[in-house]
Amino acid sequence: VLFRSERQLPFDLGLTLAYAGSRGMNLMQTKEGNPTIPRGVAQNGLCVAPSSPVAFSADGPKCWLAGEPRTNPGWDTVDLRTAAGNSWYNSLQFALVKRLQRGLQFQSSYTYSKVLDETQGQLGVDDGAGGTTGDDPSNRRFDKGAATFDLRHQWRFNAIYRLSVNAQGITGKLVNGWWLSGIVTWNTGFPFVPSSSTQFSRSLVAGANGGQKRPNVIAGADVDKITRGGSLGCTIGTGATARVIAPGAKLGTPELFFDPCAFAIPSAGFLGNSARGLIYGPNFSSLNFSLVKDTALPRLGEAGSLQYRLEVFNALNHPSFGVPARNEIGRAHV
Repeated sequence: VLFRSERQLPFDLGLTLAYAGSRGMNLMQTKEGNPTIPRGVAQNGLCVAPSSPVAFSADGPKCWLAGEPRTNPGWDTVDLRTAAGNSWYNSLQFALVKRLQRGLQFQSSYTYSKVLDETQGQLGVDDGAGGTTGDDPSNRRFDKGAATFDLRHQWRFNAIYRLSVNAQGITGKLVNGWWLSGIVTWNTGFPFVPSSSTQFSRSLVAGANGGQKRPNVIAGADVDKITRGGSLGCTIGTGATARVIAPGAKLGTPELFFDPCAFAIPSAGFLGNSARGLIYGPNFSSLNFSLVKDTALPRLGEAGSLQYRLEVFNALNHPSFGVPARNEIGRAHV
């Protein structure tokens, strides 16, 4: 779906506004093909055996007791590849173009978008937000969240400026034909969610430690501030390997990008309540710059010239970090 509107503005400017959206269906997924049957009930935050059988509900709430049977008890975990995934994409797009006038031309574009899916792909590298195998194979809505390639904000700007010098003789050979260009790139990071290396739900999705193993967001934690401001403060681990995070410790840094104190390990038998793609990684920005001189060479024809070019990539030497390791207490990686 695409809606587009273009307007001519003063000073040789052109403005484009557009909406683009798409709907993906029958996308490849990896699912647990022989899930266990959750027979526990929640009481005071614990998963306990019911006094009488409880009817199964795909929407939950669910909790698993130890040693729950699989749908087909004759088989262990089954890696099911199925074309059952869905995706949703919506975006608003803005573009401003300055046509060549007095040696200057530029183009600026901005896109605000959102991509949701229910996990897709067949290999772990297809979904860096937490793996291709979801946590709950019987409830696709539980695993619906930001796609691993979702970029919420994207801005691009490029410009060319030709110096208006027209000297004669030897001086002209030196000062004529110079022009500059630059490209600015900026976008928000890719989504992810912290995870545990241990499956506390006992659901046995994709084996004893398979699935995404998402944590709980603790009561009172502001999801919008998990990467901004200061930490809630906590102690992670015990003994010699314990790490103390002071209240107010600065977030959004390579050493502590997100606040691990905003999360907690779910109680045994329960799935974590945090959404897929809950956090967005570090922003990416870059400035590329070129300085060019064209010197006419009539012997090569009317348009013949010799070009000298100086190009500088990431001119500001600004580091851009990748998605933080999801089980290393919030550290960002280059």
